[in-house]
Amino acid sequence: MHGFYIHDGLHIIRTKLLELADTSGPEKINVQSAFSSLKTANSNNSDWSIEETSVVNLDGAELNDFPAKYSVQLLRPYEFAAVGVWIHPNIVPGFKYKVRPIENKERTRFLFDNRALELMSIGRGYSRRLTFEASPGLLNDNENYFWTDSMPSGYAFQVHVVSVGDNFTVFDANNVAVATIEVTKIPNAQKEVNHEVIENGEVRKNVEVNMLCKVDWFYKEDSSAITPVTGIAVASKLPRGSAKLIKISDAAIGFIPCRGYTLIPGVDDKQRQLVLNGCSIGDAPTMYTMTGLEPYELPVIGTYVDPRIMPGFHYKVRPTGHKNYLFEGNALQLVNIGMGYGKRMTFKPDSHNLNNNTNFFWSDSYPEGYGFEPQAVFCGMKFDVMDDTQRIGEATVFRSDNPQIEDQQCIVKSTNGVTVTKYIHVDVTCQVMLKSDKSDNESHSVRVSGTAVVVKYSKQNEAKLLYIDNVGLSSKLNLVFMNQKSHIIFQAK
Repeated sequence: MHGFYIHDGLHIIRTKLLELADTSGPEKINVQSAFSSLKTANSNNSDWSIEETSVVNLDGAELNDFPAKYSVQLLRPYEFAAVGVWIHPNIVPGFKYKVRPIENKERTRFLFDNRALELMSIGRGYSRRLTFEASPGLLNDNENYFWTDSMPSGYAFQVHVVSVGDNFTVFDANNVAVATIEVTKIPNAQKEVNHEVIENGEVRKNVEVNMLCKVDWFYKEDSSAITPVTGIAVASKLPRGSAKLIKISDAAIGFIPCRGYTLIPGVDDKQRQLVLNGCSIGDAPTMYTMTGLEPYELPVIGTYVDPRIMPGFHYKVRPTGHKNYLFEGNALQLVNIGMGYGKRMTFKPDSHNLNNNTNFFWSDSYPEGYGFEPQAVFCGMKFDVMDDTQRIGEATVFRSDNPQIEDQQCIVKSTNGVTVTKYIHVDVTCQVMLKSDKSDNESHSVRVSGTAVVVKYSKQNEAKLLYIDNVGLSSKLNLVFMNQKSHIIFQAK
């Protein structure tokens, strides 16, 4: 690994600092505040350009600070050094950084459990304390800090503006939303290519990012594929507060890159579009564009009925673009899907209205279409909590308002007919009572997530919930089961 040599352009910056900074006492000088007074500090500019050599020689006097000199080795091109009194001016509170001690070791070791944390403050004096955001639950006992002289060889900072789990809406060159993406992995370091301080004190960084993302195209059937995405992330920080990601410009998507996209943080449901073709499901050759459908909703519009929508299963139905659901917001069992251009969607009648069923509509009744949300678990359902084959407790659902998302459908044809199995992700809240608690009559309110397995056998009108597998519990009970390597399922009664 080679080091770098800093050009004499630093003397230009030093001259500007002498005009702006208070030099009455070196203890009054703060590196970050001094550099924030500059209008621009472009890391691509020749004033800050670097060439590859064996060692980076740093002089605190160049920053109008203590005239301490350092030689830093093993610094990578996209990293910024902090050692002793020297703190690179591009290291700014409000941005997130991954930090590693500069060590001559084969394996890179990052601080803070390899996490990128927001830098909260830079202390003053010879030994400067760099304080980062606290870990969850430890706001009053923050251990995420260090002093710049704790490691004689210094620390290397890597800026971090995009994180795993971030969601974006993809716009094409015509500013039309064409997809949504979710970041699943960031295989490479994020490389700062530009740093600018604007007159109002705003700090703006351009960072080159390389990600693997789950891309959900609005107009393609092979959506949700894991795809490489590259671009220039633009992040901004006002004089107060944390840095915010504004956009990712000049984005390229795909193994054979398609360029010219812009990624805007967040997913706006109003921008989400689906292009549906009746030919793809063996129906009339009609095409529709639906806007405003939630990711977990299945489309119905005109002649088009999503093939995953099947009689016997329960659905909540929402006209696209409306907040209110049909049938007073209840999830009803779909009884029949009619034939023809306008398909009649008939649901199970109310118990007091069996001979005059009003729970139906035609697929073309509403021009914008409908969204069908599958429902597998309902309030009031009871389950036996099973550890393999042993019953260890019982659970009752009392909240089921989170969306339930169909993950997979399996259709098996045999001589006895057709069996349809759906695997639906659920996130509900239950009252759980274990056998050990029965003597005390004590129950636990637990959030339960998992995969509900719902089966509709041939010659049966209604699908049946069998059990919830891959169970996760948002309580300390989950740790107990994990330590015991138990396989917990919630078996429907």
